[in-house]
Amino acid sequence: MKKSALILGSLFTFAAFAGEGNLFPLGNFTAAKKNLSGLVRCNGGNAKLFCEEYTWNNCGRLEIDRAYTNSADKTVTYPATAWIGGDGKTFGLPIEEGCRYDFSLEIRGEVKKANLNIQVWNDNVWGKDSKTIKADINRIAVQKTWTLYKGSFVAPKGVKNAAIALSLWASTRYPPVSLKVGDAVYFDNVKFEKAEDGFAALKKGGAGK
Repeated sequence: MKKSALILGSLFTFAAFAGEGNLFPLGNFTAAKKNLSGLVRCNGGNAKLFCEEYTWNNCGRLEIDRAYTNSADKTVTYPATAWIGGDGKTFGLPIEEGCRYDFSLEIRGEVKKANLNIQVWNDNVWGKDSKTIKADINRIAVQKTWTLYKGSFVAPKGVKNAAIALSLWASTRYPPVSLKVGDAVYFDNVKFEKAEDGFAALKKGGAGK
């Protein structure tokens, strides 16, 4: 695993993993041979499998591939979002309402900032009733070297699936604009795990070991 700096969500609290392990075992993209099908979906921009030079490490790359101009006010927007999580066939990670989940991923890039959120939905077909919820880590300062970011969230009522949302966004409506077409971030070693309250884990002898 890469040597990484570590950045935690501002409200990331003491918790212990519930023992179910990583719900996204394909999150290091080693098994991805040609593309990110079944692992990542994109909304604006372009998300694709990327092989790093010299190390031959597979990772994901999210790029702003075009700018969108509002015909009414001539505002120019630069959007790119990657929803991350799946088993390679069915997109989305199974979650239970009311439960806490921890997630982490390594990110690098030449851009200054990116956003991390969580996309949740109930139906088996992604996008039919999906919505974005905030995790306890949101806007991140992107580093040029691989940096590990950790966050967590509690699954709201009426949802069964989730994905990590990594996004880039800028608009001429809110200058200065620091993004342009061709800018990208890279992501790797994604983990998504069900957690339990740390005090409950201590009672069972599971925390601190």
